[in-house]
Amino acid sequence: MKKILFSIGVALLFSFGAVAQTITLPWNQYDPSNIAYQGWQTTKLAGYVPAVNDVVTVHVVGTASEDMEDFLMAVVDDRPAVDYWGQYSDMPSLKKGIAKGVEFDLEVDIVISTLTQADKGKPSFGTALSNPKIVLVGKNSVLGTVGTSITLNFTTFDVSFFSPWPGASVLTGSDDRKQSTGIQGKVTEVELNDVLRVTITGSKTDVDADGFEVALVDATEAGGWWKELTNWIKFTPEAVKAGNDFTLVADVKVLQLPDGTGAKSLEFYVAATTSGKLIQIENFNMTVEKIDNPGETLVLPWNEWGSSGVQYQGKETEKLAGYTPAVGDEVTVRIAGTADFDISGLLVTVIDDRKEVGNWGEFSTYGTLGDVTQGAAFDFTVKVEILAVDKAGTPLMSPKLVFMGDNAALAGANGTGTKITIALDALEVQIKSVGVQAVAAAPSVKVYAIEGGLAIEGAEKAVVYGIDGSVIATATGKIALPKGVYIVKVDGKAIKAIVK
Repeated sequence: MKKILFSIGVALLFSFGAVAQTITLPWNQYDPSNIAYQGWQTTKLAGYVPAVNDVVTVHVVGTASEDMEDFLMAVVDDRPAVDYWGQYSDMPSLKKGIAKGVEFDLEVDIVISTLTQADKGKPSFGTALSNPKIVLVGKNSVLGTVGTSITLNFTTFDVSFFSPWPGASVLTGSDDRKQSTGIQGKVTEVELNDVLRVTITGSKTDVDADGFEVALVDATEAGGWWKELTNWIKFTPEAVKAGNDFTLVADVKVLQLPDGTGAKSLEFYVAATTSGKLIQIENFNMTVEKIDNPGETLVLPWNEWGSSGVQYQGKETEKLAGYTPAVGDEVTVRIAGTADFDISGLLVTVIDDRKEVGNWGEFSTYGTLGDVTQGAAFDFTVKVEILAVDKAGTPLMSPKLVFMGDNAALAGANGTGTKITIALDALEVQIKSVGVQAVAAAPSVKVYAIEGGLAIEGAEKAVVYGIDGSVIATATGKIALPKGVYIVKVDGKAIKAIVK
């Protein structure tokens, strides 16, 4: 997982055009990996005065005299006053695996994260940085050490600068996925299996964004600069609409301990997806609390896209992991527990929430669970049926359970930031497959493939469905069909059949 950042540039400060040049990267004797080669571009940032959250975009075209296993850049102050190395920014990778002599065309966004020496291990800690330069680092594990170097021949070396909204943070990246710089100081120590509740808020974003997620990382040298201490966990809700304030919550579990020490050994990173270049967040804030006895909960945030304006909706992402739905499958859901607010008409359905299907592709019917009274124990069971496995021709994948219900009093005129939390005593799922062994028709009924179709015997009536849930035929006997997968419903049962 590469490192990235937080803004969308709204003000172009200035930029420098392409100028052909050569930069030599000598072997760096001070890098403990012994495979780093380091050089400097000293003119492109002349006259630039960095500000926190500025985005420095570097575009380079050229070739390398040797293979590079990784190619990185950062903005650094190399004066003696800051012990020859004061980083304004993280050091993002432009590309891994650059071949000798093969032209590259790369762009990277570098975010300014500090204006003072941030390394507590240096005597100059806290000293103001100045005279920014671009440091270039290439890695080659076979070239050798003393006396070796890598030469970069650039035909283009463009640098531009963007300032975010005043006080805004920014997520950036080279593809649709944008990521923050490391967020430090939220925890000072962790233990294995700690559960940390991460809450992020903001007054608005400049673009719609979805797939918000978070992870805890050891970003120290001892941790190999990037050791993920938790999985990447989706926030609830996952999406934010441009111009709206938001509150997102995620619980992350510590699976590894950091190898390094200090603030960089416990950095949180936030990521999200958008088609724009950057995501700008006004008044971004993160809080983290350790949950001593977390238990299992299901959080239903207010659904700002719900037509009623009073709906609360949450997802359960693990119970259906690995399941591939087929038309006719039956999914039985049992949920028991207590809620911190009333829920009117609690429902459940199975969806695909990927971007490819517009974040909402319905596999199943909706099942009505019932009404929930604040603080009162409930225990509901309902069955939903899989009706579709595609949306307008796009296959549905990665099924998840979605629970939803209403609370008009809690939502009020605008429910932003409100949520309903269910403390779970049970959340169970059973799947009844349409496979012949799992869901059989009466013994006298036979459904089998023949050349060019299916044969249905021993039934007065049968309905043949396509895999998308559409009705293909209502008949028995021999039915002509093209090659494909079909669901035959007969005597209240479902049988999957394949015409080859």
